[in-house]
Amino acid sequence: MPKPFSSLALALLLLAGCAVGPAYQPPVAEVPAAYRAGTETGGTWPAAEWWRGFASAELDTLIADARTNSPDIQAALARIRQADAQLRMAGASFWPTVGLSANAQWARSPQSRRSGTQLVPTGRYSESRSYGIGPSIAWEADLWGRLAAGRDAAASAALATRFDERNIALNVITAIANT
Repeated sequence: MPKPFSSLALALLLLAGCAVGPAYQPPVAEVPAAYRAGTETGGTWPAAEWWRGFASAELDTLIADARTNSPDIQAALARIRQADAQLRMAGASFWPTVGLSANAQWARSPQSRRSGTQLVPTGRYSESRSYGIGPSIAWEADLWGRLAAGRDAAASAALATRFDERNIALNVITAIANT
């Protein structure tokens, strides 16, 4: 019969073998100085309102209208809201789930008596009623990092949708300015 200490040591050794590797570190890319935009001014390229350099009130009006009414930009903003909701859902996995259920049942069945080899109805009924309330609580321990990885993936997806929206807005504004 194994000793309790050796069983515990074996269980800990097996759990240690299931450990997830080190935290991911993205590779660092060396970008040549010629490709670094906005580093000398501390800003980003292009500037947020780059079209104002044309000094055209009509262009400003057209771009303001496009920023509020463009279906492409509106769809991109909806994807941002969707990605944010996915991030909230992924973060909710760390909290316990609490539930409450209730039920009520009623049954009515006819009574009968045996008369020889036959069952004869008596004209009376029996009723049964039952009620129940059941609370529940559940929580999942994130032993192998599945929940944390899901939350990190949702955060990355939310960030990516923000970059997509900026890119779509830039394309819409550029198309209007070119036209």
